Amino acid sequence: DGAQRIAGQYGILSIPTLAFFVDGKPVDRLVGLHSKDVIKQKIEELRA
Repeated sequence: DGAQRIAGQYGILSIPTLAFFVDGKPVDRLVGLHSKDVIKQKIEELRA
């Protein structure tokens, strides 16, 4: 299925995985369950 193909393309092996992209390219990821504050902090880091 399409989701499995995309997961394989980006090396995603665990759920949940949150991948971060900048200009269409993967730049970072969080694997596992994270708090809203951790996710917000990661977004702020990547926007800097």
